[in-house]
Amino acid sequence: MLHELLSTPEKMVPDPCRIHVIKTNTENRYHLNNLINLYFKSHLVTDVVRLFHQIPSPNVVSWTTLISAHSGTPAALTHFISMLRHPTLPNQRTLAILFKTCATLRCFPFGLQLHALSIKLSIAAQPFSGSALIHFYSKSQFSYNARKMFDEMPRRPGLFFVGYCRMRACGFGSTEYSVSGALRASAELARLEQCRMVHAHSFVNGLDLNVVVGTGLVDGYGKYGMVDEARLVFDGIVSVMNVVGWNALISNYAQGDNDSVLELYSMMEFRGLVPDEYSFLSVMTAFCNKGLTDETEHWFRKMKLEYKLEPWAEHYTCLVGAMGRVGRLEEVKNIALTMPNRKADAAMWRSLLSVSAHHGNVEIVKEMSQRLQNCS
Repeated sequence: MLHELLSTPEKMVPDPCRIHVIKTNTENRYHLNNLINLYFKSHLVTDVVRLFHQIPSPNVVSWTTLISAHSGTPAALTHFISMLRHPTLPNQRTLAILFKTCATLRCFPFGLQLHALSIKLSIAAQPFSGSALIHFYSKSQFSYNARKMFDEMPRRPGLFFVGYCRMRACGFGSTEYSVSGALRASAELARLEQCRMVHAHSFVNGLDLNVVVGTGLVDGYGKYGMVDEARLVFDGIVSVMNVVGWNALISNYAQGDNDSVLELYSMMEFRGLVPDEYSFLSVMTAFCNKGLTDETEHWFRKMKLEYKLEPWAEHYTCLVGAMGRVGRLEEVKNIALTMPNRKADAAMWRSLLSVSAHHGNVEIVKEMSQRLQNCS
């Protein structure tokens, strides 16, 4: 019966008699928390408080529901202080409610203390608390803090984009970093319309010629397979592009257009930019995807001998994949087993497993399967 009431639309107030029946038959905290939630959804705040005080040992769920019932009022902050004295530590949902309450009440000092507590509890960057923090700083007219919080958030694309939209809705100007973060988020969410929207916004605000924003656009359009649009953006700011931007464009062509990859690599060097590990990874990926083993080996050696760059596990995986395709299984096995600093990872063993199975080498397949299991 309780679950049926909890699913009742919020506008429908439950029959007090039915609630009384449930209450008198409830002995554990789980059901009491659900009943508090029912009162809360029915806007019976007085009953929420009355029932809460009947719980012998309220937990974080109980306290959070009580605080939610008073969201946007000073009582929410008072109940939170009582919660700490209980003592019960808040979770990210508790703090999200409190950050929004501080924004509504303009209690900036209290919000700062909450932020410090969230850092201490390692929940400042979690989805609910992180998004609420961005909202809190934006509403409090501290745009720098909001931007800083936005830029430091882990790469949760949905949260990134929501935070960006909230900053814009509050009337704060964008920086190249917030726009770049929004572009990364839209690319990871596979939302082309969002990418175009951010592109248009950057154009209107004069950020489209910024190298950080430009690189984000090149990377974003490339992830959608819209290489021509990525190239159009790139060509518009090629004079200020750094090696990161060049790498973003080169990687867009690495899935099948070897000629463009080599052309762009040469153009980058001609402009005096020094290729890095990402540059070589894109070139090697292009040749590996085409099954061009000799060329893949050539660029691997060039990276090590000519540019004195230490290959990553990804470079070795690329080399192993190219050599394995032509049946050089023992060679690639030795490469994987003798990699410096034990760089071989699950991707390496998976690549070896795939090429060994393709060539019917049962012995290596069994060995690679075992190594792959050990990685998990």
